[in-house]
Formats: sequence, C-alpha cells, structure tokens
Amino acid sequence: MEILLGTIAGASALAGLKKVFDRAPKRKIPESGIVSPASGKVIEIVDIDPTKFEFVKKKIKNSVSLPGLGTSAKMIVIEMNIRDVHVQRAPIEGVVTYSKHFSGKHKNVIHSKGKKDSVYINEKQITVIKGRDFSTCVIQVAGFVARRIRSRVHINQFVKKGAVIGKISFGSQTILILPNTLNIKIRIGDRVTDGETLITQN
Repeated sequence: MEILLGTIAGASALAGLKKVFDRAPKRKIPESGIVSPASGKVIEIVDIDPTKFEFVKKKIKNSVSLPGLGTSAKMIVIEMNIRDVHVQRAPIEGVVTYSKHFSGKHKNVIHSKGKKDSVYINEKQITVIKGRDFSTCVIQVAGFVARRIRSRVHINQFVKKGAVIGKISFGSQTILILPNTLNIKIRIGDRVTDGETLITQN
C-alpha cells in the first residue's frame, strides 16, 4: 500500500512539474521592436562574428555561418531557472531561413563556472528568422537536466512576432543573436519576459 501511495504521489508530482514547464502564458506582444525570446536573467552580452559561429561537437571544433546576420553581431545569453517559463518565442516577425539541431554535452548551465560558454559545447537547436530589414537568431541550449529541446518551426515557415517556436525544460539557456547595428536596450543582470520585454529601442 505504501509503495502504491508513493508511486501515485510521484506520478502526481511529475504531472505537476510537467504542467509548470509546459505553460505558455498569454503575452502582450509590443507592436514595434525586438522582443525577448525567453524568460530569465541576462548573464552575458558579447560581440561575435555570425559567419564563424564556432562550437565543439564530439571533441571536434565546428563552425557554421548564420545567414543574414552580417559579420558583426551581439550575442545575448539568457539564463532560465527552474521557475521561469520555458517556451521560446520568435523575437521578430519573419520567415525561418535556418533550423538545425546539433548534438553536444549536457553540462550544468545554471551553476557551473563555465555556464556562459555552454552554447559552445552543449546540445543546441539553432533557428534563424529573416524579417523585413534584418535577421535574428535564437539558440535553445540543453543543460544537465534539460536534455530535451523541442523546435516547433521549420525552414520557410512564416512566424509572427511572439509566436512560440520551441521549448526546453528544467532550467537552461536561450541565446539571442542580433545585428550590431541595432541599439540594444537591456543590460547584463536584467530580468526579461518571453514575448514582452523589448530587447532593442523602438
């Protein structure tokens, strides 16, 4: 009887957790500007060359060119803890021009010393969306517990700004890459909300 009750309690707890991680609250999407693709805390903003986005896969260094982002861009790293909403949203309206999954490690993206470098070594899904004037890139990064990345979009699909494009569970990271020509509004340490927080000035 105790085993049965324990099993029921465990199943109920898992169902409750699933409900928490599957939630996608309604958001008031701003008409202008680029919105945050995820909820969480901004832990890094760095310059990168999108034509040479390098990462390690099976101990081999790889490099991909992210289309439509030029040769100079800002990479914004958003850390999602276990309490944050775990869906990812389109930062702009446009067409998906690149969508690819890359296997990798599952290092802790929340508490490890090298968490800011998780995008280069962990499993990831890279999605590029081409808007009217420029492209943006969203990278979903798996972690130690969050080993399941879901993408809901495909190449040539049109997406509205704020539309759900994927999900990761149990705390992880979402990366946003933007052209360096844009005026970024947020700073390291800021809390952002998926689909609502403006990343750039209007």
